[in-house]
Amino acid sequence: MASKVRAFFLKTIDAFAGRERSDGVLVRRCALIALGAAIYTFGVHNIHEVTGITEGGVIGLMLFLNKWLGIPSSVASPVLDIVCYVIALRVLGGGFLGWSAVATVAVAGFYRLWESLPHLLLNLSGNPLMAAVLGGVFVGVGVGLVVRQGGSSGGDDALALSISKISGWRVARCYLFTDLTVLALSLSYIPVLKIACSLVTVTISSLLIDLISSVGAREGASERGGAAGAAREREGVSAATHGVDECGGAGEYEGAGAREGANAGARGADGAFL
Repeated sequence: MASKVRAFFLKTIDAFAGRERSDGVLVRRCALIALGAAIYTFGVHNIHEVTGITEGGVIGLMLFLNKWLGIPSSVASPVLDIVCYVIALRVLGGGFLGWSAVATVAVAGFYRLWESLPHLLLNLSGNPLMAAVLGGVFVGVGVGLVVRQGGSSGGDDALALSISKISGWRVARCYLFTDLTVLALSLSYIPVLKIACSLVTVTISSLLIDLISSVGAREGASERGGAAGAAREREGVSAATHGVDECGGAGEYEGAGAREGANAGARGADGAFL
């Protein structure tokens, strides 16, 4: 009976502790996604849009379709994103889309915030190389934080992660593959100098995204391993306690039987003597 009470008590503690850990992780992930969205949109609004440095991926393909086919960006952007998310749904599963929806809302909200304010950085149009480097850092760090939490800030992230899952390539290589393909198409209407600066941007951002997301994956695996080890340790302690209680109960039962037998024997001997 005592062992069952202890087991119930330990399970109750684990349930409350697990819920507390789950709530804390949820808040932390949402906060990091919001931070990543803020950094990413700040760089795009204050550097890319001001200097005219293009991006690869969905953004660059959207501009390409608008230039040569006349498809409005308001139509091309959601269509391309939906296609990429459908691919990601089949490859990465529904959980990815849930966190991507959180990231999409955060990105839209911060875009609205930055657009309501004047540009907060110096105009770097006269120094395109510096603009390319800083733009790549903002995009890489911001998107890296979002991807690290299991989401994406747009269709190009979903496409790159899907390619990585299918091919086994590192995320940076997948980003470069999609970006370089779109930048090659963009040579048909963008000067070579700006394409070169865009190449610097996408290279830096791809490497930073890969670095930040891979560090997050190792930390997550370590945390999950530590939690699993702690759970196994608690189960082992509970099982050991249960076993000791059962052995102790059996010992007490056998001792009581032996005492009763001895008393009966003594009474029999007294009767025979009398």
